[in-house]
Amino acid sequence: METRQQFIQGMAQAASSVTVVTTDGKAGKAGLTVSAMCSVTADDPALLICVNQASSAGDMIARNGRFCVHLLRDDQANLSDIFAGHGEIDRFEAATWTSLETGAPVLDDHLVAFDCRLVKEDSWGTHRIFIGEVVATSLKEGDALLHVNRQYARPTDLVAAA
Repeated sequence: METRQQFIQGMAQAASSVTVVTTDGKAGKAGLTVSAMCSVTADDPALLICVNQASSAGDMIARNGRFCVHLLRDDQANLSDIFAGHGEIDRFEAATWTSLETGAPVLDDHLVAFDCRLVKEDSWGTHRIFIGEVVATSLKEGDALLHVNRQYARPTDLVAAA
């Protein structure tokens, strides 16, 4: 088996929160589900996201200079699918929105929303890497929607399986 395929199969075993990223501004409004998001530091709060070079959302994030990272609740798999481009529903018509500090769209019904100002961009292979300074965080009650082994999971599913 080739290295790329082994890597993909190995990464499928890495459980992660399901993340939707949105942006709005002079370049327009965009949103997408991303599989690569992590914290950079808590001392000067920052997040890192990766967006495929082929996605027009990457250009909009870069030009708008802001984005919001949403962690979805365990009952929001439908929103993840919509923002991944599955189905005919308009992404921004599928929910209600507000904003925090930067003006990026913030999903009203989120688990966590990190409002970010873009501070650094780079690229690696097929992806653009964006680092955002977190300027506002909104926390709500619930459990995170997870993705592991190419399927959605809930924290209680993982506890039960153990």
